[in-house]
Amino acid sequence: MPASPRPATPPIPARPPQLPRPRTDTLDAYLAQHFLDEPQFADLCGIGVDRLQRLLARGMVPGPAYVVAAGELHSFPFGTRPAPGARSGRYYPPGYRPWCVRALALTGALGVADARAAMRRCFDERLWQALGTLDRELWRLPDCFDAHGRPLAAGLHARSEQLWRHLLRGTFGVCVARPDSEAAIAEKEVLQEAVIALSDDGRRTRYTPAERDVLRGLVARYADACLPFSPLEYASSSRRRLVDQLGARLGP
Repeated sequence: MPASPRPATPPIPARPPQLPRPRTDTLDAYLAQHFLDEPQFADLCGIGVDRLQRLLARGMVPGPAYVVAAGELHSFPFGTRPAPGARSGRYYPPGYRPWCVRALALTGALGVADARAAMRRCFDERLWQALGTLDRELWRLPDCFDAHGRPLAAGLHARSEQLWRHLLRGTFGVCVARPDSEAAIAEKEVLQEAVIALSDDGRRTRYTPAERDVLRGLVARYADACLPFSPLEYASSSRRRLVDQLGARLGP
């Protein structure tokens, strides 16, 4: 007997609204609160900076979320912005440590030549598993799974390629509160996708009571899943648009 198609939008459990994350007024204060510089991050991973840079060169660990140099702030999602007086350095979230631990373990077990391919296979497998759970329990992903939950290879490969590229370029260190696993990254991405779809990217103003309740729950979860963003990037961020502005319009 064929399986029954699932509803287009699974019910989304509401969460109580989260208090706004404390904001910092200066870039240096924000970076000190949420990130480690390169020597500190290498030390957290139990390796030297030289070995960390070799892992980066091989494309096995996420790149720095931020690079500050010559009075400019650079991040992959936001590009380069003036940051006069900011402390120079390459900045990583502590949540990157599990990626480094995995890369070191695979290198030790398989050798340098095979470790990167194994790192990518592991990423794909865990990401696809996480997306399957989110498709069933949070928000339908019709590019990745059909109406019966069967995987669609082309869509899964496309998402995986895109997210792997952003992982290596440091994007998730900029925007994901706990960028320590495929599941955490996938949840933040799918939550953002759902909030955008249901709110017309924050532009929609009228909702039924049921729609408002669902969206409040999603916005609260998204607020918990993403970082506050740096003071130089906040005005352009999804957090401002989809949490602070949209949340204010939805009300308590």
